[in-house]
Parts: sequence; C-alpha cells; structure tokens
Amino acid sequence: MRGRELYLRYCAACHGNDADGRGPVAKDLKASPPDLRYLGERYGMPLPIGTIARFIDGRQDV
Repeated sequence: MRGRELYLRYCAACHGNDADGRGPVAKDLKASPPDLRYLGERYGMPLPIGTIARFIDGRQDV
C-alpha cells in the first residue's frame, strides 16, 4: 500500500479525507483531531517515522 491508501484506511475516519480534522467520526471523539494539512511547513518533510509515532500516541503535540 502507498501513503495515501494507508492514510485513507487508518486515518481519514478521524482526520478527514483532506486531512482537515473533520472526518466522519471526529465529532464523537473526546479531543478534536488536528488539521494535518500543514505538517510539512511546521516540521519539514519528510517526517521521520519516530515523529509520526509520537504524534499518533500523544507524546508530541501536532
């Protein structure tokens, strides 16, 4: 699988198809999913896998 396919499968339900944080289940979550559209500008691309893991598990704010 490629990046977009993985994103759509595992991330889009919360973050939305366009990564804007407005996925179909976002309204049901305790914390709002962050807008991911500008991560590259904030952190530089490509993001190291360790950084991504810290975002996902909450050890680092997005």
